[in-house]
Amino acid sequence: MATRGIDADFVQDLEIEYLHLGGNSFDDGYTHVKTAPCIIIAQTLRGSYEVIRDGESATVKEGEFFLAGTNDDLTIIHHGRGERMEARWIHTRCSIRSAFLFERLYVLPGVVRGKEAREMSGIFDGIERLGKEVVDVPSVLLRKELGFRLLRMLCGISQVDEQGWDECVRGRRFMPLIEWINANLARDLVVEDLAEAAHLSPSRLHAAFREAFALAPMAYLKNIRLAKARQMLLMNEKSLYEIAEETGFKNQFHFSREFKNRFGISPSKYRNEKGQLVV
Repeated sequence: MATRGIDADFVQDLEIEYLHLGGNSFDDGYTHVKTAPCIIIAQTLRGSYEVIRDGESATVKEGEFFLAGTNDDLTIIHHGRGERMEARWIHTRCSIRSAFLFERLYVLPGVVRGKEAREMSGIFDGIERLGKEVVDVPSVLLRKELGFRLLRMLCGISQVDEQGWDECVRGRRFMPLIEWINANLARDLVVEDLAEAAHLSPSRLHAAFREAFALAPMAYLKNIRLAKARQMLLMNEKSLYEIAEETGFKNQFHFSREFKNRFGISPSKYRNEKGQLVV
């Protein structure tokens, strides 16, 4: 499904923040419970995946793909029919100027099969041939080209999220502010800092922000802090102290309290239960 024409200029700033290709083999029956830290695009090479989310199960056969968006809760069962199951995957994060995730604009399909799977597999092959160490300019540009081919394909096979689009369009005037927040997340920010960055009075910022996002600016800031911390727990081994410091919480105890209040689980337990980049 194509991007809505009236919003075509909105996606000029769409960028791929990162794109990592991985792969592995797994014992038959190995079960992995995780929360997706970003977009996951995973292909079965031998055997099959059984993917359970929201209480529904899908079988992903050889050559097919399953897709997951950021923060999707997944149970992934690897079936090798008595042998080791083999798979490869891409983790990627795509956004509009780091402010709005791709998944807020589109609803990803759960499974990709047939012609689309073969086309997607060809893109994977191209990225795989480049290898992990891309150093020369032509290879860097080719990797970017392949990444955007994959992104364009995701647009074509996904459904437009009308509510997400509308929210992003309403909030587009605040994209520079959200970028500024992300760049200054470690600071002890107050609403006056946000208002100054937005070139508005605090009262005007509060009213305009509520109109765009149905949230007060400081509540939105807390959401950004918690989302970034959640992603860091899933994707790296930094200590809770380091994560708290980098995301602007006063200390790791303040971070742990806010995280548990929001997600109902401590950061340490969340990392242990939901982490790992393998698929």
